[in-house]
Amino acid sequence: MKPLQKLTDNIPLWVYNILTLLSSLIALLSFLFNIILAISGKIHDQSRTISIVLGIIFICCFIILCVRVNKYRKLSKNRLVSTSRGFHSFTHSFRNSFFDILHLYKIGQLTNESLTLHVERCIKNGLDSLCNIMEDFTGQKVSACIKLIECTDDSGEISLDTATTRIFCRSTNSSSERISYDNGPERAHMYIKDDTALMRIVGNYGEAHDHFYCGDLDKYSKISEEINQSYHCPTPNRSKYYNGTMILPIRIPFDKLYYFKQDKAYHILGFLCVDSLSKNAFTDAQEDDNCSLGNAFADEFYVILSKYRHYLNKLN
Repeated sequence: MKPLQKLTDNIPLWVYNILTLLSSLIALLSFLFNIILAISGKIHDQSRTISIVLGIIFICCFIILCVRVNKYRKLSKNRLVSTSRGFHSFTHSFRNSFFDILHLYKIGQLTNESLTLHVERCIKNGLDSLCNIMEDFTGQKVSACIKLIECTDDSGEISLDTATTRIFCRSTNSSSERISYDNGPERAHMYIKDDTALMRIVGNYGEAHDHFYCGDLDKYSKISEEINQSYHCPTPNRSKYYNGTMILPIRIPFDKLYYFKQDKAYHILGFLCVDSLSKNAFTDAQEDDNCSLGNAFADEFYVILSKYRHYLNKLN
């Protein structure tokens, strides 16, 4: 089996394409030939009817197949375009913002306002790119935001009794209602301990999880109640804004940071939150792939946000 598999693996792709095309043409010509014979009367009536019916069925199936193949190629092309351009747009913005901040600081022109502007612009670009890529892959509209953790001490430890989160930035396609709520007084103090999803990531519910991923929060909440656990989301009218979500920590292992000495595994700055009104945006089958995509952005967000905090401390 292995020699045969090795032989087939070495066959160029264009050979497979030619063989597929030839086999399709032969099958099509065979049916057309039978139809011609049936129409010309060279075969008896029953065979003629069967040949015509089979020929029509085959032609219809062949047309449908061609349409679906063409649609699949367009979808594949769109996904390639959104992924390649999305990643390039984000990394391009990340590079420019990173060095603009360094340059402005060195020449003494960096302020809190200009620093925040550069970082917000970079992160918003990244969130928009992530949403565009996920929408092409899932076929559902998604939006995203960054939640920063506040009330950490100098050691990088999160105090769960007092730690809160604030929305730092949202993707451009986020609803105006959610943006207005972010800036309202009721959003001023959102404690991590009041958010089930965030608590699962920081590790208060047993072992810390790498992410929180759920395509149907209504179903998740019902199941949690059945096993005497509660799902709590601090966002009022949550179902009005999203029914599925993916939350990833913006973090780095503590052993990568020379200025921190911690027994815990990760230093967490905040969370990348992606959500959708659709319950089909975050399917179980796509969990690993969606989380890998999100983590690629979250890793870069850590770099720019850590620099943001660093220069805020210097400026203040």
